[in-house]
Amino acid sequence: MQFDAYCSQCVLDRQCRIAHELLSPQDAHEHILRCMEIIANAPKGIAAPYLVMKMRQDLAAWGVTEDLYAQEKKDSNDYVLAILPKAEATIASAEDSLLAAMKYSQVGNFLDFGAMTKDEVDEKIAASVDSALDRELDEEEYRNFESDLKAAKRLLIIGDNAGEIAFDTLLVKQILTQFPNLSVTYSVRGGNCLNDATREDAAYVGMDKLVPVIDNGS
Repeated sequence: MQFDAYCSQCVLDRQCRIAHELLSPQDAHEHILRCMEIIANAPKGIAAPYLVMKMRQDLAAWGVTEDLYAQEKKDSNDYVLAILPKAEATIASAEDSLLAAMKYSQVGNFLDFGAMTKDEVDEKIAASVDSALDRELDEEEYRNFESDLKAAKRLLIIGDNAGEIAFDTLLVKQILTQFPNLSVTYSVRGGNCLNDATREDAAYVGMDKLVPVIDNGS
């Protein structure tokens, strides 16, 4: 996703919350000024993760090196793991199990603490899980996706957030079941970045027991 004005506000708001929580008022102010410089000097056409990486490096210069979203990631994974049995049963009984699994994976995309606060995420997820199968996916796009899976030899799934990766295990299971000749690989972040899924999250939710897991090296 190309960086825009909305992203600027979002990442700065997030950095403000982190800075005021972990730094002195003076250092927090200095960090935010540097974040504004990072945005102003960013190359054209970059996406938000590039800026987040640069801002994370600046936080490290102030001695903030821990995983700032460790608890949120664990809570997200635990939350989804707890409801997976019910979701899996719903998918198994659906008329189109692959489509149902994709809809649950789509709901998992709300588990994004980079874009929303925890309270906003909790509210969004609670309102979406029970109505997951009511979500609409573009019919033509879905049929094209099915055709691609039938024709392909290899599939790379690029994971996003913790929690969502647990929903993705349901999608992966359906793909492996319905397309047994397809070689599936799942990709995660190569290091801590917001609440994005890492190898540790993949192992926590059991993704590594289903398919090979690789990281993006960053």
